[in-house]
Amino acid sequence: MRPNAVEIKVTVDGPHVAAVMRALALTPEDGHELKIYFCEDVADGLAPSTPLLDAGVILRARDLGDRKSDSTIKLRPCRRSQLNDYWLGATHGDGWEFALEADWSGDRKLLTASCTALRSSERIQTVYSGGRPIKGLFTDKQERFLKTCAALHVNLRTLKLLPPVAATRWGPMELPAEDRKLTVMAERWTVDDALDFLELSLRVGPESAAEAKTALEDLVRRHGVELDLTQETKTRRVLEHLVRTTTP
Repeated sequence: MRPNAVEIKVTVDGPHVAAVMRALALTPEDGHELKIYFCEDVADGLAPSTPLLDAGVILRARDLGDRKSDSTIKLRPCRRSQLNDYWLGATHGDGWEFALEADWSGDRKLLTASCTALRSSERIQTVYSGGRPIKGLFTDKQERFLKTCAALHVNLRTLKLLPPVAATRWGPMELPAEDRKLTVMAERWTVDDALDFLELSLRVGPESAAEAKTALEDLVRRHGVELDLTQETKTRRVLEHLVRTTTP
């Protein structure tokens, strides 16, 4: 039974980012810039919190400046029993795709279900400027996924679209490990002057995931970075920062 893929992630932050970028020859000129927006259930006058994230619901839009901009509704962690038979068998359709993958990061091994749809850069910017409701970020298919599979009810019209995260993406790149080549994506996130992350990720089949995880972590360690395998995910750290700094 699915999942039939594992996404493995290694994240470095702070002073280690520049060192790893130099080691892997990642330059801003070679990367693709994008903006990442998250939605949360934020109410003025209440203590800053992340109730959707805490319930395993991540709502995101990525403005890539072209027709491949998209939005995603992601359930992480997810249980297979949350998904009905339709979604357990779904893969893709007209302008959307569904993925059910294992997500390995440090000591965490979670199941992730996500429904992603193409959205124009213009639409994302219009929603952010207030010219269109947040509901306009997501398609009917995505709303169906959220309604039938999320562990809680979510009214999209009540949510807040948080300020964008500036990001740069590189890859896919072939990086040498000890006995293999790793096909890796790299993505750097920066938020204000407070947060700076570089994530390296790859996708493999379950049968080779353990070896690939070790190889990717060793690749980073060879450049003098000791990994914190228990740190919070970059999504949580970013969302908590954005909610804290934008809630009156």
